[in-house]
Amino acid sequence: MNAYAQTLSMEFRKYFSTRTWWALLLVTVAWTGMNVAMMVFTVHFGGAEMDEDMFVPAGDDLARLLYSMGTTFGFVFPAIVGAMSVAGEYRHQTLTPTLLADPVRWRVLAAKFVSVVPLGALYAVAVIVGCLLLGAAPLALLGDATGLGDGQTWEMFARMVLAMVLWGLVGVGLGALVTNQMVAIVSLLGITMFLEPTLRMLPMLIGNDIPLLSYLPGALGDSVTGESMYTMLSDQTSLVSLGPAVLGLLAYGVVLTVAGYFLRFRKDVG
Repeated sequence: MNAYAQTLSMEFRKYFSTRTWWALLLVTVAWTGMNVAMMVFTVHFGGAEMDEDMFVPAGDDLARLLYSMGTTFGFVFPAIVGAMSVAGEYRHQTLTPTLLADPVRWRVLAAKFVSVVPLGALYAVAVIVGCLLLGAAPLALLGDATGLGDGQTWEMFARMVLAMVLWGLVGVGLGALVTNQMVAIVSLLGITMFLEPTLRMLPMLIGNDIPLLSYLPGALGDSVTGESMYTMLSDQTSLVSLGPAVLGLLAYGVVLTVAGYFLRFRKDVG
């Protein structure tokens, strides 16, 4: 086994060395499922009122839109895992033994970047399970279409996996650039949960689309998934096609990681 493969194996095993991974996995299922379930009941019982102000799709289209919110609410989990894979080493002072095992720093960071890919896919499966348990089941009980017999729904689930993997890569980059674990997590939550949603509401307020906003990380994540609640809230918001969305979100991860390597990761461990 070559040096990179050994480092990659070491980084991957770290994810499962504590109970954090499965605890966060359960939280992912519960959090995303709860939010999707709330939207199911909101749309089902408040659809008449919502129709006055926004376009609400019906049938399988509505089901897919509701499931897509699993990514809208759940993307943060693989991003946090990715950030902790780097910043957590500084927090728990385990970076020194990591670098003793492999002193080539770019190889260590590259291994962290690649090893988060299956973790992102795992958390995507957790999100989809939450959508099925607390999204599809309530839709069926309420007599609404679940969309599970439509191939487009399963295609969207596959795209959700891709989106969550990319968010894991963004998290690694953020953790490399902001090596303080708490600051990295708070920054991630602040930008994605507060700042970006506020910016993405601007087209609704001014009555004009702002194309540049479609290239914010969250908007690109929605574009990878193929659905977005923002398009339901206003016809002034738009998604980009799958290819540019994937490349754009990947670029965020790569640029952050490269910047983190040159600005922080190459420095001596204090």
